[in-house]
Parts: sequence; structure tokens; C-alpha cells
Amino acid sequence: MKKIISKGIKVLAKGKVLISALVLASLLVLPVIGFAAEETPPDIPIWDALDTITSYLFGLLIVIAVMFLILAAIQYVTAAGDPEKIKAAHQKVLYSLIGIIVGVLAVGLVKFIRMMVGDV
Repeated sequence: MKKIISKGIKVLAKGKVLISALVLASLLVLPVIGFAAEETPPDIPIWDALDTITSYLFGLLIVIAVMFLILAAIQYVTAAGDPEKIKAAHQKVLYSLIGIIVGVLAVGLVKFIRMMVGDV
């Protein structure tokens, strides 16, 4: 039994060496493959990319905030005087307004940093 276990350990050790060698070889070959590419990546200025990202995210934020405002209005109308439902509707309105304010501040912060750096 001990012989079988020791042979198994030796086989596993050889397997570890083989796996380690394959990993090392792939790590050495990957940069060569990467530098062999003929195409250069597109030249996108960072500020244009950041403006595009913030404008898409701000649009998405506005859509979500309006949906929450409509949901809060429906919840408020259908509350029928229940204080818990009215409180939940008020919280939804508050959170959606806070989200809009944070979104406006984020867009403004990007514009402000861009102006301070001098790339307008």
C-alpha cells in the first residue's frame, strides 16, 4: 500500500512540474503574441471617453429616477391614508431626488476637473 501511495505522490509531483512548466511557457509566450499584433489601438482621449461614460450613466440615472418618482406617486395615491405606505412613498421620492443630485454633482465634478486641468 505504501508503494502505491509513494508512486502516486511521485506522479503528482511530476504533474505539478509539468503544469508549472506549461504555465511558465505560456507566460513567456503571451507577450510575444501581444507585440506581434499589427493594429494599433484607437487613439481616444481620456476626457472624451469620460464624457461619454458620464453622459450615458447620467441618462440611465435620470430614467431610473423618473421611474422611482412615478412608482412613489402611484404608491402615494394608492396609500389610502396608511401612514406606512405614505412614509415609504416619501422615502422613494427622497432617494430618487438624492440620486439625481448625486448624478448632477458627478457630471459637474468631471467638468470641473476637466476645466481645472485645462483641457476644455
